[in-house]
Amino acid sequence: MTRFSLATPWALLFASSVILSACSAPPAATPACAVSTDCSAGQSCIDGVCALCSDSGVDAFVPLDAACVCAAGESCARGSCAADCGDPTALPCGAASECDFATGHCVAVGTAALAGDGRRCGAAGPLCLPGTECTLGGSCEPAPPCNSMHCSGDGSTCWGASCATTRPVASCSPAPLARMQMADFLLGADNGLTDLELDDACNAYGVTVISGTDYLRQLSPDGTLTETAGVTNLNMGEVAVLRPYTSEFETAPGEVALTYTCCVACGCISSDPQGVARFDRAMMTLPMVIPAMPSTGVGPFGASVLDSGPYGLTWGRDRTLYVGNVEHDGDLVRA
Repeated sequence: MTRFSLATPWALLFASSVILSACSAPPAATPACAVSTDCSAGQSCIDGVCALCSDSGVDAFVPLDAACVCAAGESCARGSCAADCGDPTALPCGAASECDFATGHCVAVGTAALAGDGRRCGAAGPLCLPGTECTLGGSCEPAPPCNSMHCSGDGSTCWGASCATTRPVASCSPAPLARMQMADFLLGADNGLTDLELDDACNAYGVTVISGTDYLRQLSPDGTLTETAGVTNLNMGEVAVLRPYTSEFETAPGEVALTYTCCVACGCISSDPQGVARFDRAMMTLPMVIPAMPSTGVGPFGASVLDSGPYGLTWGRDRTLYVGNVEHDGDLVRA
């Protein structure tokens, strides 16, 4: 008797013409084929590979995976069940369980390492389930903690694959807090750091608001201080570090950007540019990547040095810089 998996769409009942016979699962290394005549005697072409059959077989319209009877969270492929509950063709998880997209198994509600409903990329775009996210172009791509993804045959749904379920142990430690609080890193002539971030190589970065030239400061794990001078007497507001996309605690330093801020009442040179700069490690310079309009310095903090903008600097997962208050209050710009 032929059995049909509940996970098999009814459309497949009439979608594939295959051999209705007792065919064994193909071994790990089997010849590719297009038709059964491409295979050796006693074999038939099943889903693009040659499989052994007990008889010569008779062509019939049956689903390719009709021999599978799978459990919740499993889908059927080439005669055997596999746990991948993210697959839209898999049997749904039970009432008291949910899909753990990191492992592909159904688990008790609230215990999944990676769960959720996903997000559709626009009105007509694909559905990006957990482990994936939408690109700017409206497609799905892998997202941490997953390093790759699976997609349905028509590409309408994607979900994470090769997902990490444990966080790696850091291979480094930042400079001690006592070192960070030393004046050469933290302070200046009349103020000091306005922002602080660390990369996955444990370097600490800060930008300054001090009289005269301001600096991007990098403090390595061994306490070595490196300063890169900014535009003369132009305040810095924020620093942002791009972290690795697919893993953590890499040894290479991160991509760094910062904001130049100024205003009429800030005491900085009004002709200097204002905006977002990138740290060029090769040249040890801070070239501008987003120019901004001069600010009046009137804003929510009640201090002209902080109300000058731009503000809200951050890196997107697309390796793009985003920042607000560039041309007017409340705008959002990316580069």
